[in-house]
Amino acid sequence: MDGPFSKLTEQQVELIVHGVPERKFGGLEGFFAWLERRKYKMHIRVFLSRWRSYRPCPACGGARLRPEALATRIGGRNMAEICALKVRDAAEFFRTLQLTDWSGTSAA
Repeated sequence: MDGPFSKLTEQQVELIVHGVPERKFGGLEGFFAWLERRKYKMHIRVFLSRWRSYRPCPACGGARLRPEALATRIGGRNMAEICALKVRDAAEFFRTLQLTDWSGTSAA
């Protein structure tokens, strides 16, 4: 009860998320299912909307890519930065991209 969440084992996190049915503890999934059944009440809708608010992941900054994928760069940009470009800007980026002999070869 007093330890930080980051120090919990996978089994402990599993118990918190999924609960223990034989002890009538639904875990977080059970709690939110219970709230969903009562969302006709205004204060519950407010709570659920705050819980579901969009926040970028601190690890990837909302890019939805693993750190290994974000670490790979082409022309000084990672895949998330390239995908975030407008089509016109991405076309210009690839048109002007200068690759070295090593980076321009395929592993075919």
